[in-house]
Parts: sequence; structure tokens; C-alpha cells
Amino acid sequence: ILEYCRKVFNGVILNNVSACCLNDCVKLINHSENYADALVVLPPYYYANVSESGILAFFAEVLNQSQSPTYLYHFPKHTQNTITPWVVEKLLNYHKNLLGIKYSETNLATSLKFKALKAGQFQVFVGGDQVVFEVLKSGLDGSVTGGGNAFPELLISIARFFQAGDLEQAEMTQGSLNVWNQFRKQNPLGEIALTKIALRTRLKNFPILVRAPLKTIESTALAE
Repeated sequence: ILEYCRKVFNGVILNNVSACCLNDCVKLINHSENYADALVVLPPYYYANVSESGILAFFAEVLNQSQSPTYLYHFPKHTQNTITPWVVEKLLNYHKNLLGIKYSETNLATSLKFKALKAGQFQVFVGGDQVVFEVLKSGLDGSVTGGGNAFPELLISIARFFQAGDLEQAEMTQGSLNVWNQFRKQNPLGEIALTKIALRTRLKNFPILVRAPLKTIESTALAE
């Protein structure tokens, strides 16, 4: 997939090289060198609730294996491991290729602790669609979204209104995005499958299949 993306896309490509095993991460890093512009790495996600020093050692070795620009990926809901500001601060002392983090929680107070590192040059992107506007107001670098892909014009408009100083319109657009956010999160059909259905309504022949253990929404449920 990475090789194909590099062949057909001239923009910036971030490759997720996350794996449970350090050696697997290194193999993916080596392959990425010729194709990706930057790397994204989760903490190991099989051994839950490991120590800060263990997370630090894992990321230090990952960063030692490559000089590619690298972003950490904090997603404790799925990894059961936390990347703390302490870990990042220690890594920044030795690894110039560590540029930022995707923080997949809506705790802006902790996000701001990350942003304060490296004299404010450390990039922090938040993975919460319901706080896109608040992220910008807080001085963070932006948002990374999955479910929001069905309505990208809303995300783009929030950023453009904010950059133009029109905070009222930016906040109103966030409200429009939240209609989709709330519907997606409360619907029993499942957030990922539902997002694919929404994309199908906007992009002809967009595939709605999801892989097990997730369940693809049946046509009868889709009609409802």
C-alpha cells in the first residue's frame, strides 16, 4: 500500500509503522525509508499497562533505527498504554527526528503539556472531532480525524475561519460537525462501518466492507 501511495501521490505521506514487536517496527521502518516522508508509531499494544521506562526504551530504540521525521501516536483506549510528557521530554533530549504526537484523547490540559515541550516547537495534533475548534483556540497544531473524513469541508472551514479571525463562524461550523459526531457515536451500527456508509453517499462505489471482528452494515439496516 505504501509503495502504491508513493507512486500515485506527490503529497506528504506519513506511514504508520506500529507493531507489537520491536523487530517488526524496525522492518517497517527500513521499508519506509524510500517511500514515506515521516513515520507514526504507537506504543506496543499487546503488553498492557507497562512502565514509563519500558515505553521510553521502546520508543528510544525505534528512533535510533531511523532518521526519518517521527510522530508518536497516543491512543490508550486501544493500546492500554500511555505516552506521558515525561517520556516525550526524555526522548527529545536525544532524538532530533521526533517532531510531534497525535494525542487521541480530548484532554486539552495534557495536550498543552506536550505542546510546551521543546520551547513550544513540539507539534501536537488531537484526535477528537468534537474539539477541533477548541484545539485551534488552545494554540495546538490541529486535528487528525477518522470519522470526520465523511465531511472534510467542515473541518477545512473551521480551520479557515479560525485563521481569518472569524471565531464565531468557526464555532458555528464546529456545531454543524458535532451533529455528525453525535449521530456517529450514538448509533448502534458501529462508528467505523457508519463512517464508510456516509462516505459511500458522497463517493460513488466507495467500499463499505469492514474486516472481522467488525461487522459490515447490511443493506436493510442501511435503508433504515
